[in-house]
Amino acid sequence: MAIGIGAAAGVIILFVGFVLVSKFGLRTALVPWDLAAMRFAVAGSVMLPVALKHGFLGLGPRRVLLLAGSGGLGFALCAYWGFALAPAHHGSALVHGTLPLTTALVSCILLRTRPNRWQLCSSIAVAAGAAAILGTSLAAADRGPVMGDLLLLGASLCWSSFGVLSNRWRPPPFAAAALVAVVSAALYLPLYLAAGVGHLHEAALRDIAQQAVFQGLAIGVGSILVYSIAVASIGPGATALAAAAVPTLTATGAMLLLGESLAKSEVIGLALVTLGIILGSMGLGARLRSSRLPAP
Repeated sequence: MAIGIGAAAGVIILFVGFVLVSKFGLRTALVPWDLAAMRFAVAGSVMLPVALKHGFLGLGPRRVLLLAGSGGLGFALCAYWGFALAPAHHGSALVHGTLPLTTALVSCILLRTRPNRWQLCSSIAVAAGAAAILGTSLAAADRGPVMGDLLLLGASLCWSSFGVLSNRWRPPPFAAAALVAVVSAALYLPLYLAAGVGHLHEAALRDIAQQAVFQGLAIGVGSILVYSIAVASIGPGATALAAAAVPTLTATGAMLLLGESLAKSEVIGLALVTLGIILGSMGLGARLRSSRLPAP
């Protein structure tokens, strides 16, 4: 139990850090293309032995590309560009906070499933919170934050798609994460180098090293490990419930460390998104109890 609680705390720290550290990196000479390149280069190199050992996991090229495109390339690029255009407190609310809504939506489309009562209430609360947050961007004179918010929602959809497809095809989690990291690196890095869109030559070595370690190791590898440990130890419901703290903690960090301020509608939006995560966690727990199946 202690290990599971520690892993859940690690999940919270890494999820909050993902937004704040990325935002710090984007205040340097680095651009989103660079953060994605460092994430895939480092994580792909570290996870290469695991990917070579397990191969395609019997999934076939099409399924591997779908997993890499959603959980790797799609998620990272949408998230980093969303962080570049929108405030940090929008990042966590619209990426992590909307996962109950986007997962229910993707499950309905791909698996033809219907949400239970808890999931429906969760989706309504999250949708209302996301609308309140998006409304502040729509009211601003600059349209950049609106595009950023839409990209952050796109990141949430990508991650939900990865989760639903992984749950459907059931590859071993760590081996699948290694495969996604390696395939994403193989697809992205040649295009990144050929297009010349990076600004690594303009960035300080310290900034490059910090982002490479955090994006590649802490997020690309570490977050997978601690999340898997937390789910195995305390269950997916409790892990998701712990993640309910992420939007509020990220907003607090953004105010203290980045000098951001929150409008009243954003505070309401964060509260609704947090409520939605809690309701979604309760729904997940109820479903697992009713099915009497072990946590996935």
